[in-house]
Amino acid sequence: MRRVIFTSFVFSVAMLFAPGAFLPLGAQINAWGYSVGFEYFLDNTEFKRSNLTQDQTLSAVRLSPALQLNWGEGHGFVAGFTALRHTGSTAFVDDMQPVAYYRFERKDQRLFAGLFPRSEALKGYSDFFFQDSIAYFRPMLEGLFWQWGKTDASFLNLWLDWTGRQTASTREAFWLGASAGWRRGVFFTDFRSSLYHFALTASAVSGQRVCDYALTELSLGLRKEKLGPFENVLVSFGSLAGLERERNVSGNTHLPVGMIGRLQLGFRRIGSDNVFYFGAPRMLLYPKLGNAFYWGNPFLRASSYFRSKLYWDVFRSDALHLQIASRFHHSELQWFFEQLLVLQLNLNRWWKKRFRTP
Repeated sequence: MRRVIFTSFVFSVAMLFAPGAFLPLGAQINAWGYSVGFEYFLDNTEFKRSNLTQDQTLSAVRLSPALQLNWGEGHGFVAGFTALRHTGSTAFVDDMQPVAYYRFERKDQRLFAGLFPRSEALKGYSDFFFQDSIAYFRPMLEGLFWQWGKTDASFLNLWLDWTGRQTASTREAFWLGASAGWRRGVFFTDFRSSLYHFALTASAVSGQRVCDYALTELSLGLRKEKLGPFENVLVSFGSLAGLERERNVSGNTHLPVGMIGRLQLGFRRIGSDNVFYFGAPRMLLYPKLGNAFYWGNPFLRASSYFRSKLYWDVFRSDALHLQIASRFHHSELQWFFEQLLVLQLNLNRWWKKRFRTP
């Protein structure tokens, strides 16, 4: 692991002192710089009495340095790594992943290709699609992302995340997704969707089947930045529909449908985020496939679910965000509790530099 870190460091330094060697011939570099992301999270759940999800405490530190070169009109290349260490671990680094992607941003278009941060692309996807541990431990997308428009206005995006290369012991797997939004004054509509294809291993395994899991969320609502003493007020209602199937198995195709509602509001640095679900139970293949197949909130295995998050943004800026929060979950006719602390630090510096590659 230390050898990997050393190799990544050497590559980053090489980019810093000889950036033209990594760009297309004739590229006119406009700017180059670095960014350093730091994150510490502590997520303690008290779910011991639940039959649907796990009781656990997640705590780790993540460091994500990267270098970026910009050229032409909107073209850029980013390279670096992201390293995670669980608090209390005896390892130097518990997990490390490369960051390397081409990015294009111009007016109302964005394109990423390669290995890029999940937080850059999948904004707006709730934990019905991807629970918190996915952001903690799988922060990178490996594939493509394209968007037209602005996320805080009207937009459309498409994405691909390849999560499993087929081997003798690993199943081929990938995500496809699309989302869209429309804004007109205080009114909005949002659409989110994803499809997970969970195929087979290269070596035949008795009883193994190709599985598919699709989820779509369509919501209508109102959003207002200021409403009396409150900030960022949001009220929405919508539907959550899905497809779950294990191919070539009779009776193992399910089409769950339910209703969802959200209420969000803030007062200065204090806020509340509330969501409910009522409808058909989901994740019916969970006893067999577990979290390898389902990446969303396991509480959706019940026919009704309510969650309320109360948070305090101790610091809130582009460079520093410290949030302390409590979550209250109601499922299985009982209450469950969760406590969170997340610290995020983002530093960057840019230099205007013009030179042309050979």
